Order: sequence, then C-alpha cells, then structure tokens
Amino acid sequence: MNLTTMLNATRTFPTRRQAENVMREWSEFLSANLTVIHADDGWRIVKSH
Repeated sequence: MNLTTMLNATRTFPTRRQAENVMREWSEFLSANLTVIHADDGWRIVKSH
C-alpha cells in the first residue's frame, strides 16, 4: 500500500489534536511530509506539497 492510498483509507479525526498526534507518529515512521487539513467530516491527514 502506498502512502496516498493509506491516507485516503484513513478515517478522519474529530479533533485537530488527535489528527496531529497521529500525523507526528506517521511522519517519523514514514519519513514523509504530512499536514492536517479540515475536511467536511473532520480532520484529515494529507501529504504536504
């Protein structure tokens, strides 16, 4: 599974803090540049460009 597929399959988070905590763990593990955005259904982790 590639990073984009994994991020698309991930649920949204109800709070920004939850999303940022997971994002930090994933960023270290995956050595990827990630960011958190607000979506219609909550907070989502996406690749930063």
